Amino acid sequence: MDKVRAERARLAPILAAYAPRDCWNCDETGLFKDAPPDRGLCSVKMSGRKVSKDRITLLFMCNEDGSEKDKILFIGKAKNPRCFKQRSPAAYGFRYFHNKKAWMKGDIFEEYICMLFAQLPVLLTFAHMKLAQGL
Repeated sequence: MDKVRAERARLAPILAAYAPRDCWNCDETGLFKDAPPDRGLCSVKMSGRKVSKDRITLLFMCNEDGSEKDKILFIGKAKNPRCFKQRSPAAYGFRYFHNKKAWMKGDIFEEYICMLFAQLPVLLTFAHMKLAQGL
């Protein structure tokens, strides 16, 4: 906890220079779409079923004051999933990338950030600098 407090104290003067609408946050989560629930009304696990590990990664992004929210980013395994039915993901209101394991990787994140913030060269430079440092 001391490291978290120290990092917050270090970031406070840096972030104070930016308006809340210019500070963005993103959170990533994994969705195991075919996995049976591990909790629920019953107290006994279902026997005889193998746990599916099919994964979809989701990334949610919005600014600090909530005035702007970006479309959800989905990362799946298939290049063109059948559920798209010959339409683009943008037609459904989200962004889609793919790779072998459906994980968020550095190249996908960098492409996503560049796509979102291409009009802001200062922020883009900051993002590239942080990605290059592995932060």
